[in-house]
Amino acid sequence: MFRKATTFLAGLTLTVLLVSCGGNADNSGQGDNPGTEKATAAVSFEAYDLSGTLRGSDEWIGKQPVVVNIWGTWCPPCRREIPDLIKLYDEFGPKGVEIIGLAVERGSPDNVGPFAQQMGMKWVMLIGSREHLIQYETSSVPTTIFYDRNGNVVERMTGMRSYEEFRPAFELIAKS
Repeated sequence: MFRKATTFLAGLTLTVLLVSCGGNADNSGQGDNPGTEKATAAVSFEAYDLSGTLRGSDEWIGKQPVVVNIWGTWCPPCRREIPDLIKLYDEFGPKGVEIIGLAVERGSPDNVGPFAQQMGMKWVMLIGSREHLIQYETSSVPTTIFYDRNGNVVERMTGMRSYEEFRPAFELIAKS
């Protein structure tokens, strides 16, 4: 009995890991690349920042171009795309594009701040939750949503991306 329970739990854990930290092919096949889709519905949300202040997405979305990156410190693909996001933030931040990191943690969110600081993530960092994943209709991180300055979703990417893959979406919202 114990062996069956252990086998079941191991399988369940593997399934959760594969779904929650997905690759590029986690979509319905829309868009130009696997894991990329065009979307239009904006999601409004609230989340706590690293100092414990409740912040609303309306502080940014609809006022400037915004990139919402849903990620986790525990997620290897999320970690791999951070240097490219830093490079893009350095390039497009001065053009008015804001990145909002929505960190979805499995344990305590206390490690998000030190991790973000150590990695050089200078953008807005919020603590995400399961409810945020539901709102954004995703079960996979990283997921990155691009909003133009009017608050319209112009691009949604599921799975890890490189600088070259992200850059056209950054250029598109920067020109909006």
